[in-house]
Amino acid sequence: MKEKAYEAFEQYLEALQAGKPPAWDQLPDIGLYMDQVTGYLERQLGPLFPSGKERAITSSMINNYAKAKIIPRAESKKYSQEHIALLLAVFTLKKALSVQDMGLLLADASSEGSYREFYDRFRAALTTCALSTAQEIRAGLGLEGAEGAPEVEVPAVDDAKLRTLALRLAVEASLRSLAAERLLAMLQAEEPSRAH
Repeated sequence: MKEKAYEAFEQYLEALQAGKPPAWDQLPDIGLYMDQVTGYLERQLGPLFPSGKERAITSSMINNYAKAKIIPRAESKKYSQEHIALLLAVFTLKKALSVQDMGLLLADASSEGSYREFYDRFRAALTTCALSTAQEIRAGLGLEGAEGAPEVEVPAVDDAKLRTLALRLAVEASLRSLAAERLLAMLQAEEPSRAH
């Protein structure tokens, strides 16, 4: 790995380990306009997305999620604390779930008083999964001692080790995504009125 690539990867691992989204009470509780929402979401989730790729969060994506009824429409062009909580979840889940499956997963969050409960469950799951993923990557690449050390020498990680770990993580992600789809299909079968 080149030194710059290693530094970027190390920053990603640190973001995973620290990667708690803000607590409910720390989410903006005043209405935000679209440009403020996209900026806020990018600051919160940006470290989890690869740098150099096209913007991970756009206003058109947010509008599409509203059209698909994944999130409620903005009120007077402003997005509330509930919108922000749902959007943090949506942009985290979008690689793993289809829009329809996200709709099923988030359906209960829209009932009165449960946005916070849903967000707290999402936040706990993200925190736990991010930490275990970072630890698994560090162990798989032999980077356990490299964490947080200033001017750390780039460890020798061969291509085969990188490919093997990437393959394992990709297979695990696919299998877990398929399992989530099965669970959501069970939910949909129990309550067909929730189907979009």
